[in-house]
Amino acid sequence: MMTNLRILNLILLFAISVNIMIYFALKKEAEFDFDLGKMVPKRNGVWVSKEIPINDYLREGVKADSALWRSYHDGNGNVIEVWVLFYKDQSRSNAHNPITCFDGAGWSTEKDKDTITLKDGATMRMMKIFVTKDYKKKLSYYWYMPAGQIADSEFKQNIYKFYYGLLKSRRDLLFLSFSIDASNKDIRSQENVIKGFIQSFYPSLKNEFPPSYFN
Repeated sequence: MMTNLRILNLILLFAISVNIMIYFALKKEAEFDFDLGKMVPKRNGVWVSKEIPINDYLREGVKADSALWRSYHDGNGNVIEVWVLFYKDQSRSNAHNPITCFDGAGWSTEKDKDTITLKDGATMRMMKIFVTKDYKKKLSYYWYMPAGQIADSEFKQNIYKFYYGLLKSRRDLLFLSFSIDASNKDIRSQENVIKGFIQSFYPSLKNEFPPSYFN
């Protein structure tokens, strides 16, 4: 029995080793080379954007091939901060769970998932986090797009990374994050605001990417 178990473990180890070797043997940098500053829409309906400078410290921290940080204002006091990061090779990326940053800065976090229905009827699953610190409150939505596929968790991101790396030799990653202040407003109303923003923003953004990016 022990001998059979050892043989099974050796076979499993061999299979994993072969897959890892194939994964790295097929590895190549993405054919896509995006300038997010030109691709990400500066307006979204009534929402008008302002660029937020990314200093050298942040740029070195995210290690992205292209990075964008903007605030969008609707004229009614609502402000949504948008982070978009693109990596040609996510094995070199530093895109990580935003909760790590909030926890490190002393925020209390609650994590959940949510679904947004787009205007064409398609649905998107994404992560939602609600954070508080003293009297401050924020609501954030984020998701990953390894090889153009939507991943609503870090676990799924890694699965897609391995799968599409083997299947299509793609290592690219797009990371999107949206945050809104909820300190002095009802959290449910702010949730509707940010979901409405994403509902129209994401299809506009997607139209700026080549169709092959999502295949």
